[in-house]
Amino acid sequence: MILRLYMAVMACVLLAGCSVNFQPYTRGPSADSIEDFADEMADERPELQAFRLAITEAALAGDIDAITALMHPDLSASVSPEQLTPLRDLVLAVPITRVDMITYRWHQQVRVDQPDQTTLWLEYILVRDGAPLLHLNIAAEQTGEGQPYLFRTFRWQEFEVAYWEDPEELTRLHYVMIALAILSPFLILQSLIKILTTPRLAGRWAWLLAIFVTIPTIQFVWSTGAFQVLAPSLNGDGGNYTFQIIRFILTGTEISKGGDYHSWVITTGFPLGALLFHIRWFTGQLKRKDDDALRMEGAADTDARV
Repeated sequence: MILRLYMAVMACVLLAGCSVNFQPYTRGPSADSIEDFADEMADERPELQAFRLAITEAALAGDIDAITALMHPDLSASVSPEQLTPLRDLVLAVPITRVDMITYRWHQQVRVDQPDQTTLWLEYILVRDGAPLLHLNIAAEQTGEGQPYLFRTFRWQEFEVAYWEDPEELTRLHYVMIALAILSPFLILQSLIKILTTPRLAGRWAWLLAIFVTIPTIQFVWSTGAFQVLAPSLNGDGGNYTFQIIRFILTGTEISKGGDYHSWVITTGFPLGALLFHIRWFTGQLKRKDDDALRMEGAADTDARV
């Protein structure tokens, strides 16, 4: 009894450290679709629309007075109009030909003893002649229904093209990731076909689970060449630790992008389970069910139907 309880607890621990992914290709929302969504919400949340238009027009015009008028009172003591001068100089010195919205979201916090608070996050890319120039990040709050939105965060920086465009020259790591991204789904698919078509294969269901295990699982940023080991991994933040033992990528490789101004990300891994299956397949070490076992399974199915 104690042994079974221990095994059940260990199984729960292992499952807690596992995750399953099935999203082979994701391009992310485009700037046009985010803009369309914001326009659709104009009638439902007019205060959001009013603030969005006011802060955008003020930033593009370099109107410091209009920007500071939308500032939250808590920031007035720490932020002076002179700190916004560099933004005005940048905008006025270089004509902006297009403004793309890349983030539009809000969160409403319902409070019992105080008015409800809604936080709005906006991100813009200011474009000049097709090239992204500035990245504008705004966070605003509304305290109480009908009250105007006032920003608590207003940051801008020159857009880092290196985080968006394809690299000028591919490194060895790029070629390794390309090979791994092709090899992993190929081995998994080939293993899956063999498992489903091999008669009397012992442990068929266990192999079906094992071939989707990729250890280690790696996330690779195409534009910068940065990579991160997703599993196995142990992360600690503020004394809280999270662990990831196994990540099941059902397609072997995932290719994703956060949006128009994000880099492509490749998530793949070494197909350890599929490789082990192939080794046992080619060396003849895969076990087959004998006739007695097949008869016992058939009798069990018959009893279950009766």
